[in-house]
Amino acid sequence: AGAVLSPGADLLSMTMMTLPLLLLYEVGVAGSVVLHRRRQRTLNESMTGKVAGILLLLSLGGATAEAQVPTQQRRPPAQRSDTLRQRLTDSAQARQGQSLDTATARRMGLPTEPSRTFAQPDSVISELLARPGYQSTRYRADSATVFVEEERVLLKGKALTERRGTSLEAESITYRRASCVLDASGDPRLFDRGQVLVGEGIRYDTCVRRGVITDALTNFTEGSTVWFLRGDVSQDSSSSRIYAASSEISSCDLPVPHYHFSGREVKWVSRSVLVARPVVLYVRDVPIMWLPFIFQDMRPGRHSGILIPQFGFNDLVRPNRSYNRQITNLGYYWAPNDYIDLTGRLDWYSNRYVQYGIGGQYSWINRFMDGSVAYSEQRQSGGGSAMTLRWDHRQTFDLSTSLNLDLNYASNTSVIQRNAIDPLLNTQQITSSLNFSKRYEWGTLTIGGNRRQSLSDGSVQQLLPALTISPASIALGSNITWSPGLSFTNNTESRTPLDSLELARPGGGLDTLAQVGSNRSTTLDFQTPVRIGNFNWQNSLQVNDERRTGRDSVSFEVDDPTTPDPTDTRTVTQFFAGNFSSAVDWNTGINLPVLFRGSWKIQPAVGIANTTSGPFLLRNRNTNGRFVQQGKRFRFSASASPTLFAFLPGFGFASRIRHSLSPTLSWNYSPAANVPEEYARALARPGQPLQLRSDATQTMSLGLSQTFEAKAKQAPGDTASGAEPRKFRVLSINTSQISYDFEQAKKPGRTGWATETITNSLLSDLLPQFTLSITHDLWRGALGVDTTDFDPFLSNVSASFGISGNTLRSIGSIFGLGRKGPRRAEEDVPSSYVADAGRRNRGSFYNTGQVPFSGGARSFTANFNYTLSRQRPVPGFTPPKDQQNLGFSTSFSPTPFWSLSWSSQYNITDNEFESQVVRLERELHEWRAGFNFVRNANGNFAFYFSIYLTDLPDLKFDYNQTTFEQ
Repeated sequence: AGAVLSPGADLLSMTMMTLPLLLLYEVGVAGSVVLHRRRQRTLNESMTGKVAGILLLLSLGGATAEAQVPTQQRRPPAQRSDTLRQRLTDSAQARQGQSLDTATARRMGLPTEPSRTFAQPDSVISELLARPGYQSTRYRADSATVFVEEERVLLKGKALTERRGTSLEAESITYRRASCVLDASGDPRLFDRGQVLVGEGIRYDTCVRRGVITDALTNFTEGSTVWFLRGDVSQDSSSSRIYAASSEISSCDLPVPHYHFSGREVKWVSRSVLVARPVVLYVRDVPIMWLPFIFQDMRPGRHSGILIPQFGFNDLVRPNRSYNRQITNLGYYWAPNDYIDLTGRLDWYSNRYVQYGIGGQYSWINRFMDGSVAYSEQRQSGGGSAMTLRWDHRQTFDLSTSLNLDLNYASNTSVIQRNAIDPLLNTQQITSSLNFSKRYEWGTLTIGGNRRQSLSDGSVQQLLPALTISPASIALGSNITWSPGLSFTNNTESRTPLDSLELARPGGGLDTLAQVGSNRSTTLDFQTPVRIGNFNWQNSLQVNDERRTGRDSVSFEVDDPTTPDPTDTRTVTQFFAGNFSSAVDWNTGINLPVLFRGSWKIQPAVGIANTTSGPFLLRNRNTNGRFVQQGKRFRFSASASPTLFAFLPGFGFASRIRHSLSPTLSWNYSPAANVPEEYARALARPGQPLQLRSDATQTMSLGLSQTFEAKAKQAPGDTASGAEPRKFRVLSINTSQISYDFEQAKKPGRTGWATETITNSLLSDLLPQFTLSITHDLWRGALGVDTTDFDPFLSNVSASFGISGNTLRSIGSIFGLGRKGPRRAEEDVPSSYVADAGRRNRGSFYNTGQVPFSGGARSFTANFNYTLSRQRPVPGFTPPKDQQNLGFSTSFSPTPFWSLSWSSQYNITDNEFESQVVRLERELHEWRAGFNFVRNANGNFAFYFSIYLTDLPDLKFDYNQTTFEQ
């Protein structure tokens, strides 16, 4: 064994180059042997035996040979080559990829460290190794032979060299200085700071810096995927290219890979490309597919290039004549720099439509601005087109100023809806929004708007502008605070479909005229609340202006002059060319301090309200554009919201039950008042009498909320002191308010009941994620008439609940049952499978835009929602059918490698599925097979089947069939 010190050298091959010099330098070995440089010329071919004898003496002397190469000594030219690690390992180690890490090597059954070690250094060797300004190379072997005339050094028998943390071991290591050739044979293994490189043999030319590894195993990284390469590997002098012959490539890191590509010729260029030809795909040892070549772009980051087209085998060879081919993702991606890019794309669906467009992203870092822009056009085969435009923009000007823009526009929503496959697309709206926010010392200013375009009827709703000013509260005194607020909105509706109108033709017959209308509503709201001590003075001013265009109709009953019976009437419909109205309203009131705050919580209030319904100032079509006003009257109100408790004895799992009852009682009173005649005419509809008096109102409303809470019993044997028993909600019932009008009850033929329906909502911790809402129609007949009977009728039911593995555990914990059962399915997944789950799930399921299930088993989850809508039967009329709908979605993994998801909307009334999405996926370690069935409410459905390599998603087999309803 020996050690060599050299200044600044970084060649592992220094071991073989300096070994002859090591023996010719003056070396002291326990004072027994001294060799001098002057004896160099006397060495002859018998040098081999002498060196062997010297090494034997060294080993018997019990000391370690050492040598020192002074800093000023000139090194041979051959010593200027780089380290063996940088020449023989995957060049990706120095640039992009990496060799096998020890964890992967251990999993693949490879060594993770040298099988032999160096002897412990003595004081002299330790001092030499620690000497500053030198790099050390250590070596050991059963025998070392120096051939002086051949300038060859041979380390034979358990040879091991180490330099700068890099170790090379082999059965024999030979270095020929004249030809600059280094050979390592006999299971050579290279260990470099946790990385491993193995092969059958290594030959490296230190002069031209080229090496060949026979039957090597190495790896390189592409993105987040580590590829393993087995075969005869050659590296050129630029350290950026690797060539391989008769090699195998796989991303499976198991000792026996599940699959591999067998390539006759392979070329890898660092940070550029991987090409192999021809290629045969093997699953285990069974050949599956032959490919003329495979190509993989390995440039890091984003870069320009051609998009990979997406098409299936059936798009090349149709299974039948009715099959319509499709090719998507044809285009080019251009990235001139790191801050902007553009993508041009074309999708072709045979006999259906062609869609093309361009999109880009931008980012201006020092302006804190980024966004994306996209334009596309869809042209149907039978005529018709739709243009869509989208622009997302986000910008932060400073810490208090920001701008967000989301612009979406479609020129023809019917084309998009007709070709939609996704069931959600038909119910969605194309939404755009704009928001600008600025914070000042005095408050916050927000201005923006939004635009909603319906896909079903093409109508457009636009809110622009929407201005909000929120000043900070202003202290006018020690106990006086003013909190003003201002908002302004302008809401417009366009392309709103109106009812069709039947017109008589001049020659006879009827013609149907379909019209669309538009509406505008502008609102200004100014709030000026003032708090004076415990008194809150509420003040508000609202201004609203509305205008409607298109046809407006009013129907009313008039006496029929053609019959002598005065009770006979005729329905008259009057049409107008739109309508308009303007309103100004102001309200004020004072909330008095709360009385009995700790018990009854009574809140009295005094205010001023309008004499009748409607704003204070009004102008419309009935006033010929003039403003008319009504009067004001006092309004008195009080509310109470106490909470009552009762404790009940426990039973079963509950040691005690608490019943909390929280009624909400409110009272409102306004005296009678006269209504000005001009204002009454402004409110009256044609054919209706004028309401010149507003009756007094005195209503009482009662709502109820009650909760049953239980305290769980302490588990047997639980003697922990201070442990608080768990509390949970057994049942919670919220009942909507019921109102009674005392003034209305005083009128002949009337009753005071003013609530038509009542709703009860139920919740419980015994069924997590469960909600139930039940609505009853209370009266059979007109509301508030003494001939109406109290006859509750179930009119609406809405329920939703979810089930998962946590549901049973939550219920079990209530009863004191802990989770002590078998492990979950995902806990039985092999560790290598779980560790690489994220790497294998980067791709998306073909042509659905849905992310595949994550690796490992998925716990069972199911969500259900049910709705029932009924109408009370009317004598003499056929009652309408009850409308029932059931929506549900579920996902689970029957095994660790199967995943299933099913969501659907089922119409119980019509006994049909309105929409369905079924997804079934099978994880095959490095492969994924997926089945996807989608059915839309418009009748379009699609069936997808795909099997693809998760580490190379472009390599796949697809079956895609889409059917469009005409």
